[in-house]
Amino acid sequence: MTGWLRDYIGLPFKPHGRDRGGVDCYGLYRLVIAEQCSLILPERLEGYHDIHDRQGIAAALIQAQKEPVWHQVMAPRLFDLVLLRLFGMPLHVGVYLGGGRMLHIEESICAAVERLGTPVWQRRLLGFWRPDGLPA
Repeated sequence: MTGWLRDYIGLPFKPHGRDRGGVDCYGLYRLVIAEQCSLILPERLEGYHDIHDRQGIAAALIQAQKEPVWHQVMAPRLFDLVLLRLFGMPLHVGVYLGGGRMLHIEESICAAVERLGTPVWQRRLLGFWRPDGLPA
């Protein structure tokens, strides 16, 4: 495990969280990208009321993918966004780490690394996205 990754393992979950005091899945992605890549992404706090608002979260993620700042990629690299389906909708994101692994967080767990090839995540994988300005 690389040194920078240790700084994120165990961060607590917090709905609409966008800092080290607590993050939701997009907040974790945004925090990592800001701190590791010096790229500030939109906060994405609008569009959903809480983590149980599945329609609102899905709509916000779909809208984000339509913006010119994001590009779907077929060969993911470190720091790309992993888009995952929950309850049949695009509701969850993670940070791609390479080697088929992602850093992510959910309401029931602190930030952790998981393999995308497990039966749980493999069937939920929708793709990988890269924001403009992400360093090579």
